[in-house]
Amino acid sequence: MKNKLIDYAGIYLIGILSFCYILFYRAFAKLYVNVPFIGSPFFVGDIIFVICFCLFFLKWLINNKNFNVFAYLFLSYFSFVVVKIIVGYLHWGPLALRHSVLFCYPLFALFTFSFFRINFFELKKNLFFVLVLFLNFKFFDYHLYFTLTCLTLTLVLINNCSGKKLRYLLYFLLLLVFPYKLLFATSRTFIIGNAFSLFYVGVGLLVILRIKKLYKIIFFLILVIFVIGGILKFSNRNEVRSLIGFDELINRYNQMVEIMNVREPYFVEPKLSVRLYNNRRNTVDSLLFGLKEDVISSSDSEEEIKANRIANDLERAKAFSSPEKSKHPGSIVLRKDHLLENISDDSRGVDVPYSNSLFRVFVWKDALGELKHKHPILGFDFGKPFRSHTLEVLNWAATEWKADGWICLHNSYIDLVYRSGVIGISMIIGIFVLLVNFTIASFRKRSLTGILLTGALINWFVAANFLEILEMPYSAIPIWSIFGLTFAYLFKSETA
Repeated sequence: MKNKLIDYAGIYLIGILSFCYILFYRAFAKLYVNVPFIGSPFFVGDIIFVICFCLFFLKWLINNKNFNVFAYLFLSYFSFVVVKIIVGYLHWGPLALRHSVLFCYPLFALFTFSFFRINFFELKKNLFFVLVLFLNFKFFDYHLYFTLTCLTLTLVLINNCSGKKLRYLLYFLLLLVFPYKLLFATSRTFIIGNAFSLFYVGVGLLVILRIKKLYKIIFFLILVIFVIGGILKFSNRNEVRSLIGFDELINRYNQMVEIMNVREPYFVEPKLSVRLYNNRRNTVDSLLFGLKEDVISSSDSEEEIKANRIANDLERAKAFSSPEKSKHPGSIVLRKDHLLENISDDSRGVDVPYSNSLFRVFVWKDALGELKHKHPILGFDFGKPFRSHTLEVLNWAATEWKADGWICLHNSYIDLVYRSGVIGISMIIGIFVLLVNFTIASFRKRSLTGILLTGALINWFVAANFLEILEMPYSAIPIWSIFGLTFAYLFKSETA
């Protein structure tokens, strides 16, 4: 009975927290209480983490579990994180606490695995959750990034309802209320992630369904038409073009490197103070620095117009690389100054997605270069501010790194390695090994639920190549919770 109460309390807490993140995203994640003695706010996700950790530990005590290899691995990992927090906090300050969540949030997978019970998702609960998700699709202003995740969770719940007629009715209602456009009218990151997931689920269905080969071919062709048609119809064409325009991206990269080489001899690295959080981060104004993509693409949107400001460098770079510079070598510096001092000029037509891509390329290049140069076995300290030399020389995203004293890496995998070295590499390998095992188990059991849940995870782990998916609570906590749920559904026995 005690185990059941703990499991239900844990599952409900994680479920409600995750759904609030889906609905309110950053606004909900910013709820906090002040903790003066640590010099850092204690956010709602942190509060739920501590409660779930206590519930998990209490359940372990009640069941009087003996130590095994997994317990020792957990203790080793937990000790590593705690030591990194203490050392980082003492040397660098509260920013170490922010970096630590990248390694704390994966424990939500462990919590969810521990709290999961097969009989929790009985018919009445399934119908209630399906109704909530239907209302979410039709009336709630939920965050776009979760569109495919909400779809897969809805399909999972419907699939686990008893009664064929009831399932068919719910599938039909889902067809009526689901906002198909939002699968494609989103950022480039999730255009890619959604496409990967849809094809994964489609292939999975072809593997597990016992239908004629001809029907499988027809189904796959319909899926291809749906994905390609959706991208062509609803996605911003400039953004889609930037995904395949590698030649243009390389050309623009070379132009910006040329500008950087001219400017670098005159660059003096500024001394900056470090801030834990920037209240202006992710506001409309910060869009002009290419720091986020979570808006519906629109060729004439206010956000995109403002984002053009950083992209203007790319257009001006073309002037810098004109033949005139070879005739007048001394004019290079003057031309460079002219290019970079009028950064707020919106008069030129520019391609914003290329600037967003180059922003990330420069950040990743600097982070990997620092790792290669200093090769820290266990990564850099939590709290050590990452600063991109290239961005600072080019003066890109200046209001962010000048205000905060650091910049995000915009790649969760690089972030894991940057902060924990070989531990991070092991975590990345572990993630993809488990995803492969989820796939094998789902195919072997012919489990539609397993395929759908794994598809939702693939969506996010693809997106993690381009965003801080695994650090931010509004994405990391739901993702790791689904990860633990998938593991439990496929591998946890009913008596565990």
